[in-house]
Amino acid sequence: MHIRTRFAPSPTGFIHLGNLRSALYPWAFARHNKGDFILRIEDTDLERSSQEAVDVIIEGMSWLGLDLDEGPIYQMQRIDRYREVVKQMLESGLAYPCYMSEEELNQLRDQQMANKEKPRYNGLWRPEPGKTLPPVPEGVNPVIRFKNPIGGSVIWNDAVKGQIEISNDELDDLVIARPDGTPTYNFCVVIDDMDMKITHVIRGDDHVNNTPRQINIMKALGGTPPVYAHLPTVLNDLGEKMSKRNGAMSVRDYQRAGYLPEAILNYLARLGWSHGDAEVFTKEQFVGWFDLESLGRSPAQHNPEKLLWLNHQYIQNADPAKLAQATKPFVHELGIDTESGPDFTQVVALLKDRANTLIEIAEGSKLFYFPAPQLSAQQISENIPATVVPAAPIATITVGFSDMWEGFDPTDNFFLDLLKQHTTVKGIAVIAGSAADSSMNLLLCGPFGSVWQTVPASVPKVYFSGERTRPGETSDPRMALYLTHELTEDSRHIRFPIWQLFLDWFGTAKPQRNPNGLPLPLATSPEVTAKPHFCAFVVSNPTNPERNLAAEGELTALGVRVKAQTVDVSDEAQVREGMEEAVAAMGRLRRDAQAAGQWRSESQSESVLTGRGTGDDMAV
Repeated sequence: MHIRTRFAPSPTGFIHLGNLRSALYPWAFARHNKGDFILRIEDTDLERSSQEAVDVIIEGMSWLGLDLDEGPIYQMQRIDRYREVVKQMLESGLAYPCYMSEEELNQLRDQQMANKEKPRYNGLWRPEPGKTLPPVPEGVNPVIRFKNPIGGSVIWNDAVKGQIEISNDELDDLVIARPDGTPTYNFCVVIDDMDMKITHVIRGDDHVNNTPRQINIMKALGGTPPVYAHLPTVLNDLGEKMSKRNGAMSVRDYQRAGYLPEAILNYLARLGWSHGDAEVFTKEQFVGWFDLESLGRSPAQHNPEKLLWLNHQYIQNADPAKLAQATKPFVHELGIDTESGPDFTQVVALLKDRANTLIEIAEGSKLFYFPAPQLSAQQISENIPATVVPAAPIATITVGFSDMWEGFDPTDNFFLDLLKQHTTVKGIAVIAGSAADSSMNLLLCGPFGSVWQTVPASVPKVYFSGERTRPGETSDPRMALYLTHELTEDSRHIRFPIWQLFLDWFGTAKPQRNPNGLPLPLATSPEVTAKPHFCAFVVSNPTNPERNLAAEGELTALGVRVKAQTVDVSDEAQVREGMEEAVAAMGRLRRDAQAAGQWRSESQSESVLTGRGTGDDMAV
């Protein structure tokens, strides 16, 4: 058998890592078996398809080195072929016109759901021996429906999921052509797979429900179904299906963020496939090892830190000359002239072992090409002790703020207090939507928007969030530093609990900023050690119960009486029950409830606290 596989994306949005995996595996299978790999653009959704999305798909595949044997082939350029097959099916009795209006169909489904039945087309216009069809309404263009078999089952042996059986009674008569004659997705896929002699279909498991319909149409037309391999879903780092809405980055974003295509390909290969304990391998090794039997059955989870680690491995082991060539676009974006100064390849060779991305190499190269600031004797005497040789001169800087919370005062805040201990702040900029220049020396970015994206990449950015966000979870991995709740060994991350900003979090007086300036470890913080009853009860949404247990362990180790419990804070009954359990365990509730600035209590007693809030966490 001559192997022929395909990647058939719909050009209705950007292509992310989960999409690319559906291209990588059929490509690798074709290359392993010396077969053909075809790119097919399924653009029958005329309203949502765009040429820009097609260009991104082709560019992303080319960047990763996923070469094509055929394509791109556009479905809309094959419209005459689809109409020809529809006509043949009508003539042979495999399909029929259906005049049920969309309004009638919706009414039917509403009634079926009211009767606790599965909503489906009832076969009103399906011709059967001895059946009298309703009168054909005048001036109505019908849809064309496929006569799905009645009785029996569709059975196929999925290369990933094993044998799957679906009863034909669960399937209604599929629409294969719209009233304007435009063919539908499931119909076009079948005709394309037959005409292109596709032997193996490797795709996401969101297509499992489409497969029995496609098999029935293909068999009705006399075709032999290909081998199907349905890949488990790729989840984001929060355990949700990867999508644009959930913060997935496009292929272009990773390219612009300084990732190497070899690292991306290596990472994608391991998202659902494995070969022993191999972690880092070449594209050639991957092709040589790849088989369908090694595909996993469980959902793969995206790990930004693992991807960054892989990128570091490839940068560290890369040829300096090739790496220098790949880094030059990022260096030029920073205004660095690599022709004036030291040999850029040698600079890259010095920097690559400590860099995670090409952008970090570019930033590091500033040291070799930009002149050092000229400090006056007064500046040196005022800011640098005579016994200290500074790693970097004390600077006079302009600070920018963007995407901070409502009520944030850019002229009077903790961050300025901290910066003023080490720099002279000569200016403050508030970024509010228009494109900003690069005059700022530092930009503090909050989590409430994306205005910071208008600021040039040359401006160092620090991300602050009151949530337990890990580096890489934001939409731009080029942040220089992260200040969040999370515990991580990432060199760009500082654990910064939100309570470090305030001495009296629960007090009635205006909160006072931490005079200590720098964050303190939990175990030594006076905010906790001076208050043995700092927290009697910790509760959060059930998305991450491990946080509760961690908080309970930390506080218990300090001698604080604490009870951790997980409830849904949008469910008043759960909150009430949790509070009552806390009272039973602790004797009484000592404090009001307040989340990261968003929880508001409605009533309080010794035994019950109720309220509604939008924050994930609250401490009582």
